[in-house]
Amino acid sequence: MTQPPYYGDQPQQPGPDWSQQGGWHSGHPQGPPYGSVPQGDYPVDPAQQQMAEQPLSPSEEQGWGVATHLGGLLVSFLVPLAVWLIFRRRSRLINDHGRTAVNWELTLLLFYVVGAVLMIIGYAAVFGSVISGNDPGMTGALGIFGIWALMLFGIFVLWLLNLVLSIIGAVRAYRRQTFSYWAIPFIRP
Repeated sequence: MTQPPYYGDQPQQPGPDWSQQGGWHSGHPQGPPYGSVPQGDYPVDPAQQQMAEQPLSPSEEQGWGVATHLGGLLVSFLVPLAVWLIFRRRSRLINDHGRTAVNWELTLLLFYVVGAVLMIIGYAAVFGSVISGNDPGMTGALGIFGIWALMLFGIFVLWLLNLVLSIIGAVRAYRRQTFSYWAIPFIRP
């Protein structure tokens, strides 16, 4: 009789066979074991085991997928871009989620830049009318405040949209499901 291998001081014992049991107690419905990974749209690919680079484990894919979406909330496109560039060859999930997160963050950056340019043009127009003497006084101040308030509202709406969609994307990455933003496809598959 062979002895089970020892790791440290404890012998390694085989775990329960979840396919034969009905859960923790026989009266409960069968469920996945603790620590199992949901399959979703990205099942674990055994062919990746033959690649030169070590593929990511399912839990690593889930963690980096979540980080890809939530990292954009902190530093715009830099975190999703870094994660995508590092892990895109090692995981199809990271390749898809990273590319969509980078495209979304670049689209938001484009909206922010266009909004800033429009705000500067609006300020220049209001200041031009004040300096030329065509402004009857209070209109210039209301125009400047209106442009500022509109820009602030636009930034808030984009930030809120980014927050909601990033959380949805992170949940979908954790569940190993596909997700795409309404973004300009700067990086194509």
